[in-house]
Amino acid sequence: VYPFTNDDIEMLAFLDEIDANYVVIASLSPATFRYLVPVVRSVPNRFAVEHTVGDPAAPTAWVLAYLGSGVSDSPPIEPD
Repeated sequence: VYPFTNDDIEMLAFLDEIDANYVVIASLSPATFRYLVPVVRSVPNRFAVEHTVGDPAAPTAWVLAYLGSGVSDSPPIEPD
């Protein structure tokens, strides 16, 4: 169970502390959409979709790899 916090830094620190490899986003709990999804949206470079469940156009669940704190939060630099 992740912390119920709106602080992205606190959530990422928790995921690092427990050495998380994956997070699951599904409509099992409203807390997921209140606390976890905003972090995924805020720092998408730290997560990668590994698996989805349901219709590919509208999945009902996602398994995301957590790439950890070693990943830059900056968008990739585009070549000139």
